[in-house]
Amino acid sequence: HVAGFYTKEECHIDLIKLGNFAKARIIHGEACGIDPEKKIVKIKGRPDLSYDVLSINIGSAPKLGDVSHKIQDSHVTPVKPIDGFSARWDYIVSRAKVLGEKKEGIRLAVVGGGAGGVELALSMQARLRKEFSKLGADPRLVDVTLISRNDVVMPSHSKMVQGIFMKLLKDRKINLVLGKEAVDVKNKTVICNDGTEVVFDECVWCTQAGAQPWLKE
Repeated sequence: HVAGFYTKEECHIDLIKLGNFAKARIIHGEACGIDPEKKIVKIKGRPDLSYDVLSINIGSAPKLGDVSHKIQDSHVTPVKPIDGFSARWDYIVSRAKVLGEKKEGIRLAVVGGGAGGVELALSMQARLRKEFSKLGADPRLVDVTLISRNDVVMPSHSKMVQGIFMKLLKDRKINLVLGKEAVDVKNKTVICNDGTEVVFDECVWCTQAGAQPWLKE
């Protein structure tokens, strides 16, 4: 969807059809609490739901650490939960089209050098450059910077894979800020632990994933 190969509808599963197929009951509601002793799930605006076995499949959230309270800026979007990122990406594409018509550039920052961050950086650049080209704007006006605390991208992969994607990112003219950890965000600027600053129009946070914070409760 980010790269423009699939529509949002093609990337989603129709839960009603799936529920009918599995003969499962579908409840559209927000789970707001779990009582493991009483075996009850609390649902906002609905009666509690009792269970014998509970499977929790709510997805992950980026581990934001000390930066969590600093990235509430509307121009910084965690990649998870995906529905929030998806909505923001639609806005970014619309905004980029407006800038492309004016022949003005857009600066994107991606924090996180794992496979997800690399994929996003490449996909976002490809999509927005395509939109700029359609409008007769120079695709090089789409400026993407990838920030990682590691000295290489995709550190959990083999050296061969790392080398392939390091070359691809450089060939695609994506700016690499490696070996520097993002520790602060303010005034549309990512600030790294060594003082390096990356100015952006839109920033996507794609660091290591962790459990949803509300599960601690």
